[in-house]
Amino acid sequence: MNAARGSTKAWSSIFSPIIVGGTLTGVLDIIPAFMTFGLTAPQGVAAGLVGRSIAFQGGAATWVLGFLLHFFIAFVVAAVYCLIARKLTFLADSWIICGIFYGIVVFMFMNLVVVPLSALHLTGPFSRSTLLQGIIGNMFEIGLPISFSMHTLGHVQLDANPSKDNYGRRARTGEHALLRSMLSGGMIAGSLDKISGFITAGLRSPQGIAAGLIGRSAAFRGGAPTWILGLALHFFIAVTVASIYCLAAKRLRFLSKHWLLCGPIYGIAVFLMMNLVVLPVSALHLAGPYTLRGLLQGTLVHMALVGLPISFCLHKFDGEAS
Repeated sequence: MNAARGSTKAWSSIFSPIIVGGTLTGVLDIIPAFMTFGLTAPQGVAAGLVGRSIAFQGGAATWVLGFLLHFFIAFVVAAVYCLIARKLTFLADSWIICGIFYGIVVFMFMNLVVVPLSALHLTGPFSRSTLLQGIIGNMFEIGLPISFSMHTLGHVQLDANPSKDNYGRRARTGEHALLRSMLSGGMIAGSLDKISGFITAGLRSPQGIAAGLIGRSAAFRGGAPTWILGLALHFFIAVTVASIYCLAAKRLRFLSKHWLLCGPIYGIAVFLMMNLVVLPVSALHLAGPYTLRGLLQGTLVHMALVGLPISFCLHKFDGEAS
């Protein structure tokens, strides 16, 4: 009897953040859509299911369909986060950072997988401003409202299962282990990413990296010196990226414990930061447009060859130090 009551209480605690988070997300996301696309925005959502022609000629019926579909998606997105948070309780505890990253993941999944497969068949190219606006919008309109709802309303489940995740019981990682994590993670990620670069862009790819610092003309005319400069710059960036992750993990212990989940998500963040922020302000001034294939390939490469090696190295050396 007590077990049944506990189960009911647990599901009750998860139901509330799903409803509240989904509702907040749906409202906050539809308002800017109305401001940007006008009152026919819900019909644009319905177009993903029934096609553009039918959706915009269907009048009130497809408007209501799109509106309901929009909130259905919002509740599904909220439910995914909250249900996972029952097992990975750091999603509720560290709700700000996790909500921001969840918003990014939702944006990438919707635009690189769902929308291209929908009846709209939107496959880009995407402008830099569109990507930045969409990512920032999803962070604050989707990720944060959902994670905040789980943080504030899902506390009964979290308090009832304090033993599910002991990441709060922090064991200090030694400075030596931390340094090994940074260097090994950076060097492995840098090596794997550079091998991928050689395969896709040829043996002169390090000069393409140097071009971001000294310009395309000087880089490709500089011969061996700029090739070496580009390779050194590549590994400097890789070690820096690894160091950021490892240093953040000193406070956010779940980055080490749940390395298989956090690593790929970090890889996505690195890819977006490099392509939407760093490269546009570099000497290359690369600011899109971005193709669907390029975004998918870059995202997957950074998840597997950058994020995972870094998080794995931290997990390995962190465990040895503990």
